[in-house]
Amino acid sequence: MSLQKRIAALLFFSMLIICFNSCTKTEVVEYESEAKNRILAYKVRNTPHEILAAINQEQNTIDVRLPYYLGLDYILADITLDPGATLLDVDSLEINLLEDELQAVAIGDTIKYIVRSEDNQYRTYTITQEYTPHRDTLVLAFRNNSSTSNGKYYDGGDLFQRVRGSSLEGPVFIEGNFNSLSMESLKVYFTNQITGEKIEYKNPSKMNLDIGAENYVLSLGWLEDAPIGFFDVHVEHQGRQIDLPVGLAIAEHSMPTRNNLSGTIVLNDGTNAAVLGFDRVFKKSEATITRTLDKRYPGATAFIGVKRVYLKVDADAKFTQAPAGFVEDFVGKEVDLEILKSEMYELSFRFPNLPEGVYEMKSNDVLQTPFNVYVEYENNPELGIAWGKDNITWFFGGIQFDRTTNIRTLRFSVQN
Repeated sequence: MSLQKRIAALLFFSMLIICFNSCTKTEVVEYESEAKNRILAYKVRNTPHEILAAINQEQNTIDVRLPYYLGLDYILADITLDPGATLLDVDSLEINLLEDELQAVAIGDTIKYIVRSEDNQYRTYTITQEYTPHRDTLVLAFRNNSSTSNGKYYDGGDLFQRVRGSSLEGPVFIEGNFNSLSMESLKVYFTNQITGEKIEYKNPSKMNLDIGAENYVLSLGWLEDAPIGFFDVHVEHQGRQIDLPVGLAIAEHSMPTRNNLSGTIVLNDGTNAAVLGFDRVFKKSEATITRTLDKRYPGATAFIGVKRVYLKVDADAKFTQAPAGFVEDFVGKEVDLEILKSEMYELSFRFPNLPEGVYEMKSNDVLQTPFNVYVEYENNPELGIAWGKDNITWFFGGIQFDRTTNIRTLRFSVQN
């Protein structure tokens, strides 16, 4: 091979080596490593089946969704961190997961955790929990539970009347399809119908959820911490909510009723009315009735906003003896009575202008007087009074029982 060819071959192989080196050269580029300060898993463990929370690493949020039927008041969780990371509370105090130092979390609480990496980089997570709602709409209503006329529906059914702090009436009950006994997610709000002010009603020592005979029952206690007035009631529970269809009237005083004969009742001659005295004679030209209430105790019964007083004889009353025209003109009808005095603790009115004669009923079964005096009241939103009409406050007509015949007889007379 000539010298010229050798030089050409040498140049060719040199070029090949240069090209090979340039194609196989590796360039090292530095990059920023991801911080090892993440929560990788959040698992709820005090449930029949483990629940894995949804973690958003971009927003640093952890969302725990709980089935409505669990009825949990708190959750216990297991947390998995990046290798080498440490969990801190909001006060930057270390939580030792190996020693089970992670505290239980009440349902409904929003909490924060801080995660610190080995190289002291920090990340803060916000953890929320909520129940997945039941598929059925929440349906709730107040339950009549009082033996008195308080604790029942008034104002045409638009208001449920209660007396604040009255242990005699028992708790206020709301019943419906709660489908869980959990209290932690329960919220009850009262909105004043006049001012629009909204408050959350909290009475943890008295509020309770239980299973009743036919449905779940929420007890609000005696409302001793509640405000006075007319309120719309809003209830939230485990992802569902409802505005109760009937408002709540909360009063300081209870209404005088037939079953609540506190105080005294007298006729105008100063004698005790003895309204149940058998075969009593009433002189309608003289007789006036005064009912005086006992005002020694807070929240005592009171006559507030008396609008009218009237007699109504039960429509199904059957008389063995009565003056002419009485049944046609009085039975089942409202007859207004003259009000002589109306004060908070005293009400006076004139005896009904009944026809003169003898009034008598007989029965071999239970017999009650059909002669009832009713009071109608003006609504008072500021005082929480929604008593309305048809409230029995007095009655008359004594009954005698004959043991030999088992006959009960009601009889009295009216004279001029």
